[in-house]
Amino acid sequence: MPRSRPSSATLAWMVPALLASLVVFVAYLLTHPYPATGGGLYLAMADAIRDNGYRLPARVPHYTTNGIPFGYPPLAFYVAAFLRDFLGVGPLTLTRFFPGVVTVLTVIPAFFLGREVFAEDPDRNRRAGLAALVVAVSPAVFKWHLSAGGIVRAPAYLFTVTGLYVGLRLFRTPEKPVRWAVAGAALFGLTILTHPSYPVFFGTSYLVFFAVFDRSPAGLKRGAVVAVGGLLLAVPWWGHIAAVHGLDLITRTAGSRLGIGRGIFWFPSKFLYARRTRFLPVWHVLTLVGVAALAVRKRYFLPLWFAATVVMFPKPRFLMLVGAFVVAAVVFDWLPSVADAASERDGISTDGGRLPRVSLVLLLLLSTYGVATGGLYAANYGPVPERPLHRLQQDPLPSYIDGDDMAAMRWIRNRTPQDATVLVAGDAAEWFPVFAHRTVVASPWGAEWLPPDERERQISLYRNSSTCASASCIREILARDDVSPDYVYLTREGTRSWIARETLSRAQWTGMLDRFDASRGTSVVFRNRDVAVVKVDG
Repeated sequence: MPRSRPSSATLAWMVPALLASLVVFVAYLLTHPYPATGGGLYLAMADAIRDNGYRLPARVPHYTTNGIPFGYPPLAFYVAAFLRDFLGVGPLTLTRFFPGVVTVLTVIPAFFLGREVFAEDPDRNRRAGLAALVVAVSPAVFKWHLSAGGIVRAPAYLFTVTGLYVGLRLFRTPEKPVRWAVAGAALFGLTILTHPSYPVFFGTSYLVFFAVFDRSPAGLKRGAVVAVGGLLLAVPWWGHIAAVHGLDLITRTAGSRLGIGRGIFWFPSKFLYARRTRFLPVWHVLTLVGVAALAVRKRYFLPLWFAATVVMFPKPRFLMLVGAFVVAAVVFDWLPSVADAASERDGISTDGGRLPRVSLVLLLLLSTYGVATGGLYAANYGPVPERPLHRLQQDPLPSYIDGDDMAAMRWIRNRTPQDATVLVAGDAAEWFPVFAHRTVVASPWGAEWLPPDERERQISLYRNSSTCASASCIREILARDDVSPDYVYLTREGTRSWIARETLSRAQWTGMLDRFDASRGTSVVFRNRDVAVVKVDG
């Protein structure tokens, strides 16, 4: 049956989700003068494209002494290069604002995807609105897209969510299948060209849509058009890799990072155990309860979609996208029971599909909880630290660099030889080549594109140096790993990412630097409150 265009009353149900997403974004901006987590490698890739005349380069310099192969899907880097080259957008401005703008825009296709998920429900607009709001305020989703790496992940997320909406139209409705197949192929190709992980979720979802809604030869053919068309659209990327590095670069990297098919082992730690939050993970709990409730009632589509994502690639950002629709389904399934109870108690009629006041209050409370906790999470309101100086426990969305780092990297750029190599013992290593224009000898970022032995060496060297809290520890690592950097970059606050070291006290910090100064072959050549640069002679 042909579908009418959504009315303004229908679109009004999307507004709360858009406002909620804006609240989260503003909370993030107000508390992050520097972008959260890492995005330096992505900027370096955009710079490498610019420096190569907007042609795909073979390698990205400065990350390890030999650089890393340029194997990453390049579409977002071209966008970043364009914004920096032709619009003059600075790297910090780009990584703070661009991801959030795209993340807010993704609420729109999330709402329309919800309308398709709940196409057979008379209150599908309300369900889609609640699902879009859960997507907007769920930390599992937005923390990967608001942060600096969102210059790549947020566009991939936008393409994916839009592609899922197209996929449901493709497999659920017979009208204009060619148009929807072409649109799906274009969006799949754009997703492939943007990020290596999101196409896995995209393809898994399409397989579920096919299995549930259209297991016919025609449905199989339409799905094949999407898959083949997307791969052909991405030829400029994987064709370049095949010609320069060989396709084994992609398979080798996928094996080290994606973990496709190992979801059963990852699921407990990635979804059930909510880290870096003070709040009960209500959305996760409701999702799991909802999956069980829907399965018991033999409504298998959403449980199957969730289970397939668990098995194939259980990243929380994908699980909670599916989970948002599960939450909306079960909440609106339960509200009639609340309505009936209220009607019997207060004599309120629920005819005409109108929710009684108690149900509206419950929806309002649930929405308020989501906006409040999502905004606080985005504002770095983390768990009560077990140890007061443990930065990893304090910040759900930590910034890997600050003003002291920027000053130190600026000094290195202006006062050291262009071919200088630096061991950066901390998270600034990810941003260092972009702002200092010097080479880091240890970088886990980008190491997935290296051969396995070199990859493990890079990760080990970075981990060991970043957890050091003494001069002797740094010297032992340099000797053991046979590394001879010209400088060592140290931070008092340790790391804020997946490697934890406690912040050094002022006395410990001063004593550590004094020992470097007093030792033969090393001298402190720059220091400010929390960063020091040590020159290593010979």
